[in-house]
Amino acid sequence: MSVAGYIAAFISIMIGLALADLATSLQRLLRAGKRVKWDLLTPAAAILVTAFIINVWWSMFGALNAMRSISVAGFIPDLISLLLLFCLASSALPDEVGERMDLGDYYAENRKRFWSLFALYTIWVTLVVGVRAALAGVPLGQFAGNVGPNLLLASLMLVLVATARKWVHLLIMSVLLLTTALAWLPQELGGAS
Repeated sequence: MSVAGYIAAFISIMIGLALADLATSLQRLLRAGKRVKWDLLTPAAAILVTAFIINVWWSMFGALNAMRSISVAGFIPDLISLLLLFCLASSALPDEVGERMDLGDYYAENRKRFWSLFALYTIWVTLVVGVRAALAGVPLGQFAGNVGPNLLLASLMLVLVATARKWVHLLIMSVLLLTTALAWLPQELGGAS
């Protein structure tokens, strides 16, 4: 097995666990039926996290394709990213449904933790990619075009930590969903035949 294949297997397991957690929580909500009072923000947050997870999995092909070796120290930043992504996925939907579950209340109680994790994840990944680019000798100007948008996204996430206004959450989540979709929907896998 190649180094890239070995690392890809680990990353795929972590991503699979994050998606499985989301799917399990969704299944519990659907099975609870009328005991759940639905609200738009909670499922929208879960969809956004799912899009980020798919983006990570899909884009790992390009990053791993050229990998010939990696040290444990070189992999730790990726492990931290994956753990943050798993925690983010785990907090998007409730784990348990009691006698009654109001998803609006769940979102309101969970929003600070959820959006703080999301902002931390976004900043962390931007930092890791930036350090790796600098170590690889990529000119700062070439990488700087990625830093601004990522920091803007993280700033929008931090606005959602600070405010409880539903219309602000709907607006910013719409922007985040649109931005994420535009970034990952056109991506293609390719390679030599």
